[in-house]
Amino acid sequence: MISRVTVGFSVQQSQFEQVQARLKSAQLGDASLPREPNFAGYYTVTLHSTDTALSRLRETLRASGIEWSERRENVYGEDELRRAPLLLFLPDARERGRGGPTCGTEFDLSTACRCCGTGAQQVSPLRLDASNIPKKGTLLLTLDHETAFSTAVAQRLLDSDVSGLELRQIEACKTGERLPWFQMLADVELPPMTSSTSGLVRSNPCHCCARDGYFDSGAEPLEPVYSARELVPEELPDVVHTYEHFGNSVLRDPISESHFAQPRFLIKPRIWEILKEERVAPFTVIPVRIDL
Repeated sequence: MISRVTVGFSVQQSQFEQVQARLKSAQLGDASLPREPNFAGYYTVTLHSTDTALSRLRETLRASGIEWSERRENVYGEDELRRAPLLLFLPDARERGRGGPTCGTEFDLSTACRCCGTGAQQVSPLRLDASNIPKKGTLLLTLDHETAFSTAVAQRLLDSDVSGLELRQIEACKTGERLPWFQMLADVELPPMTSSTSGLVRSNPCHCCARDGYFDSGAEPLEPVYSARELVPEELPDVVHTYEHFGNSVLRDPISESHFAQPRFLIKPRIWEILKEERVAPFTVIPVRIDL
């Protein structure tokens, strides 16, 4: 595993050439120098955490009176991923279309939190506005963070006898037409991650259940950790989901105005191999650590 650090900072366009000259003097290397802003004068530089240029970059920004932020991420080799007991599956696709109960998807609230609705069980196909759904691609992510695969990918997963996975075909909310996308669902829920997990922050968790309100910190890599006393990977199916629900749930009347925070999926390495073979993109996976 290697670690990368992305340093972000803002300067006025009129100041940029002067800052760039200072960075060049700090011997960052031409490949590392920012040439154009990402947006609104915001520049980023990504370096390996062990690169000595990283400390020189920080020193140069500090001397220039420029404030900056840092985001650290781990980059794993394929052998590390194959050896992992479980992989956290993170779709990186652009979010499209409101999910949840917005378009008439039905939910059973009998086991959900009475305050926020976290844990509501989806009992119907996911219904989406067809105009928001892409006609191409292999991976779909809604604004409510439901995940779906294309028909071809779903068929490959079915043919591979993937355990623990339900693939439920999505419907158009206005016409009931079946769309060529299959929602990813998993019945088995893991115990909570341990306090050794890094890269998670809490924001406005429900005061009743405290099950939602999980977010990526952005500042440090997400590294999920479970206890071996609570989790035996060999006894798990190929696809499971987290106890933690990401985002904030909001339960309203009518239910169509509600939003339910979503768990994340974890997969066995063989499922990652299948998704790679099917050229599913874009997504990343993070190895899970299990402590004794």
